Amino acid sequence: PLDVNVHPVHALLVDLIEAYITSLSSNNSFPSGEGESPPSALLWAWYLRSILHEQVAEYAQGITLINKCIEHTPTAVDFYELKARLLEAGGDIQQAADVIDAGRDLDHQDRYINNQTTKTFLRAGREEDAKKRIALFTREQGSPEQYLYDMQCAWYELELADLLRRKGEFGKSLRKYMAVVKHYEDY
Repeated sequence: PLDVNVHPVHALLVDLIEAYITSLSSNNSFPSGEGESPPSALLWAWYLRSILHEQVAEYAQGITLINKCIEHTPTAVDFYELKARLLEAGGDIQQAADVIDAGRDLDHQDRYINNQTTKTFLRAGREEDAKKRIALFTREQGSPEQYLYDMQCAWYELELADLLRRKGEFGKSLRKYMAVVKHYEDY
């Protein structure tokens, strides 16, 4: 496997973003010095640097920067999603689930963030919370799980199967895995 941290392209990106952050922090412009930049330029430079920290497993540093982003603009859902990814990769899945749910709470119409919240809840072992979140975007008034099965929502069934396997409920887990196989066989 490639060690991204020593790759020259990664090093170039890190140097570039660090120069942007330094310049934007000190004189509110990019290193080229062409006019004043909007305050959001520094914000998104921090965000990009957090992503680069994530890529090389520097989770604590990434969390520090993404916290600055959240302090600056607490209504941006993207920041909560990245913080949750960093927390999950760093081993704190429970806090990751809470953070992404806080982000989801900022935008109740965003199906993507709702699905990410559901997935994180399942990975955290919080099955009931996951069912409540996924039910927000199912049309049926009945069982959300039946609707998701009918819609062949494989990602949900796989995450639920993994959760059931971790809980030792092997029969239920196997049924969920086999449901995904059946979806592909039917197709």
